[in-house]
Amino acid sequence: MSQDRAEPAGTLVLEELASWSEDLCRQELPSVLPRLLSMYQCCDNWQDHIRVLKILTEMFLPHINYLSLEQSFFSQVLPKTVKLFDDMMYDLSSQARELSSQNFELQATLRNILQSMVQLLGALKGCVQHVCTLQESIFLENIHSLPSSALHVIKSTFVHCKNSDSVYSGRLHLVSDLLQALFKEAYSLQKHLMEVLDMVCMNASVGEEDISDMVSVIHSVLGICSVISDMDQAFHANTWKFIIKLSRSVGNSVSLPEAHTRAACSHTPRGVSRAAPLRGRGTGHAIGACGQGAQGQWRTSHGSVSTSC
Repeated sequence: MSQDRAEPAGTLVLEELASWSEDLCRQELPSVLPRLLSMYQCCDNWQDHIRVLKILTEMFLPHINYLSLEQSFFSQVLPKTVKLFDDMMYDLSSQARELSSQNFELQATLRNILQSMVQLLGALKGCVQHVCTLQESIFLENIHSLPSSALHVIKSTFVHCKNSDSVYSGRLHLVSDLLQALFKEAYSLQKHLMEVLDMVCMNASVGEEDISDMVSVIHSVLGICSVISDMDQAFHANTWKFIIKLSRSVGNSVSLPEAHTRAACSHTPRGVSRAAPLRGRGTGHAIGACGQGAQGQWRTSHGSVSTSC
């Protein structure tokens, strides 16, 4: 297909779309995006889902107006993406105990699932990184589906990695390279998501829905902390520092519920000051969950995975 003229959207071919120029993607966005979204909802297999998702996030997402991101893209794509991830995680976990060095077919199946999950996390990270590049004041209502979707898959990934010794029944070494890649992608996704949340506007002008959404985000990150508490102390402590900082930003607009404040104080790990107030003024932008130079490690009986932010 010539890049100077697009083929009618009704006859989209993914291989041809992948060769489109940036200008052509921008030009054809109004006609092609609805077709791609419909295709994404109707794909027959994981491989096709991932292919369409990557085209959507890498080629067309950058050309969508910021104010339309939630309605035109995130709300259309992310629920299906989360369901796809959950389905893959279910199939992975339910078959993992049968893994053996002699069962080459099952090895291939599980490795294909893990590879697809790594790609899906990479696509989610692409969404988050795109929001990071925006020169706009970020309001949660414009990215409503993104934090909850990302936090869901992050937590699910960490839970799977944490339980991997028992899940794979002594055969972890057969898939350990891909589990390491999965953990690293989830770790990186959390880092970039924290950068986005650090940019979210939470001043006196924000609405009640945005405040409620941010409190829900904080509770979700608390859930992640409970998972990683004995995976890596530095990662845990840095995530907790960010929870405290994020709680302060909400405190600019409304006091946190007392139950949340008590939960935050009671779960603060060693190395993070419990005296730090959970109400009051925020402390600026661009700190991020990991902090400069921080590292996370997922330790198992087979060794550890170290990822640098």
